[in-house]
Amino acid sequence: MYTNLLQTKSSVFYVQYFSESFFISTYDEIIKTGTYTSRTTQRGLPMYCYGSTLGRTNYPCYYDERGYHNLPRPYAEFKPYSKARNLLDQIWFTKFVQDVEDHVIYFLRNCYPYQKKAKLTLFLLTLSKKVIPNDCRICGSCFNHMTLLGKCSFEKGASISPHRDEEDIITALFHLGKPTSGGATIYYSGVDKKDPGKLIHTVPFQHEHLTN
Repeated sequence: MYTNLLQTKSSVFYVQYFSESFFISTYDEIIKTGTYTSRTTQRGLPMYCYGSTLGRTNYPCYYDERGYHNLPRPYAEFKPYSKARNLLDQIWFTKFVQDVEDHVIYFLRNCYPYQKKAKLTLFLLTLSKKVIPNDCRICGSCFNHMTLLGKCSFEKGASISPHRDEEDIITALFHLGKPTSGGATIYYSGVDKKDPGKLIHTVPFQHEHLTN
């Protein structure tokens, strides 16, 4: 499923920041504040991270009837009163994230064909808002992590190979820019990169599209 997010009614709060004439300035301003992660053999793009991540420690954690579970920790650049937090906590960006969250929930409730899995995902998204501290989530949403991939400029070999993020519950992709070629998001039927399965769906890159 994809949505032209900048054409929704509530986009009045943020449409100017992501418009084709202004989005590069917005993007450049945001990546200045993120936690930088360099390219890898799997990901040929630099990555700028916001929110929180599980990391490699067993703390902090929470407890329920199934035992102890790890909680994410905020990136150093995303702690309260940081430049990243002050920028992303602005009303226009908060409204944008709320719209992304609303569209993801709508997709799970009304469009995703595997409803048993959809109900489990909705349960986990609701649980995340209960157990993960607000300071570790993006604008108070169910999302604890946000990534900006690459820069708004041509980079040779800038692609991401098929992969599966094992710890992710759901991912929403918001596209910005007008690439001369490539940029499509490709979905496979397999469960991991060793067995990707068959290509089952392709979503062409288009400015302002939100895909799940």
